[in-house]
Amino acid sequence: MEKIVRTVYRQIYKKAYKVERDIAMRSVLTCSPQRVYDHRRGDWVSIDVAKQAGWPESRVFLDNFIRRLNSGREFFIPMEEENSAKNNNSKAPKKNTPTTTTTTTSSGSSTSSRSSSSGSSNSGGNSDSDGAIKRAESKSNTDVGSKGTGNTSMPLGLLQTLRESFESTPFTVTQLNRAFAVLKELAYVTDMAEKHSSSVVPPPELAATMPKPKLTVVSKVEEMHHLSLTKGLSDALEQVGMEEKDMGISTGDVTLEKETIEGGEESQSSSSSKTPSKTPFETPKTVQLLLAHPQLYDFFRYTVMIVVRATPNESAAFVLNKPLENEEGMLMPVSATIRLNHVHPILGKHLSNHTVMIGGPVSRGSFDSSILLLHRIPDVDDAIPLSRSLWVDGNYDVLQKKIEDGTADPNDIMVICGFSGWGVQQLPGEVNSGTWIVARGNSDDPAMDDFVFALARHAGTLPPTPKEGKTTGITSEVSSSSSSDTAGMQRTTGMLAEANRKRTAAAWAWAYSALGAPYSDLARNQKPLLQDPPEK
Repeated sequence: MEKIVRTVYRQIYKKAYKVERDIAMRSVLTCSPQRVYDHRRGDWVSIDVAKQAGWPESRVFLDNFIRRLNSGREFFIPMEEENSAKNNNSKAPKKNTPTTTTTTTSSGSSTSSRSSSSGSSNSGGNSDSDGAIKRAESKSNTDVGSKGTGNTSMPLGLLQTLRESFESTPFTVTQLNRAFAVLKELAYVTDMAEKHSSSVVPPPELAATMPKPKLTVVSKVEEMHHLSLTKGLSDALEQVGMEEKDMGISTGDVTLEKETIEGGEESQSSSSSKTPSKTPFETPKTVQLLLAHPQLYDFFRYTVMIVVRATPNESAAFVLNKPLENEEGMLMPVSATIRLNHVHPILGKHLSNHTVMIGGPVSRGSFDSSILLLHRIPDVDDAIPLSRSLWVDGNYDVLQKKIEDGTADPNDIMVICGFSGWGVQQLPGEVNSGTWIVARGNSDDPAMDDFVFALARHAGTLPPTPKEGKTTGITSEVSSSSSSDTAGMQRTTGMLAEANRKRTAAAWAWAYSALGAPYSDLARNQKPLLQDPPEK
């Protein structure tokens, strides 16, 4: 038995050393949520996954172990100091009681965690190793900090935590079962990394030539009061859609009233905006992006979002790199998705070939009424500023006139359908759980707006089209497949979907590369990139 124990522990430390030295592999270790968001109540609700699922004690231990490694988060987020601290941890064989946090908020989105359970449940809580974990956590019940990603302490070293969990406790059969659970999880991480390393999609070639904006990773989303997609803006536009049957009347003719910000100074709004006569809204001083954690699945997988509203009661953002696709995997332009006789003429005359980008899963009624325009065209009445040269909507008549008189380029307009929304304190909870990396840049940085549009353009680029009788790549496959060739059509659909995922992932990796080390290394965690997660 002693030989088995030594062999297992030796394999654990060997694989742990490999995982700890690679941030992409380290980020695969995720634990279960301890809270989920209840939209009906508008609040976070505690959940005990282990108790509900009846998980064995070894899996409960593994989930607690990973949560401790992640400083109480569901997802692992590296910190700038981690590289130096990691080396110190791997060299020091002595025990060192670490500092961690028990801030345990969670995303409502599903994850790819294989070892998930509730950290609050501990069926083996009477053992020494469980006590060690609880003692370490109780010593460091710190508040959410201002640096990194929402916790003041760095994530713990994997080797150090293993030593404290196993070497400092007497051997029992329970300990051996736990060791096997840890070994199985670490083996899964290393095997997946080795198997899928060749499929990792790097940032697009365009990233090497374009100036990168100066982005800083911060712990929370700064409040933005001037735009309400769920109330003010949507109500105004929906009212026009119901009352005005004459489509010659622009939805941009609606003048949105500026929201009253508690404690704000109205006198500052006119001086902070470039064009106070054109818009009643204050220009934000910063641009805020949300980058999805690589372990986040479902709708938000590999997404990059720009925040357009953030208050204690609600938040909203636009996904920048998720184009609308049909069942065959083809990107859908405006002309094929929107009833042009129900919307402003600018969409049919000048934006019909634009790929529709999905801003999020939340709509404002019908598909047509959920369309928004993100653009870089200045001096548009009632346009809502997101930076010094980035706006949402505005007077569509003015936009159309600028395009027709040559003072504006249609390529500076992005057609977005829907948005991503959060309820009361939902977004801060997801940020604290590690679901999102929050990056902030100066709104005066000219590279920022180019960066935002380049992400969307790359993700929404249509496949090559045939020219002069020649076809290449996916387009050749489409043209050679007949409607009766079911196998060929299925093969083509798979190729198109794969190409779309690659473009989306490349834009996501590009955004991570702009953050610099150690965050940029997270983008190498794309396991398994080209396959959708299995249905449960």
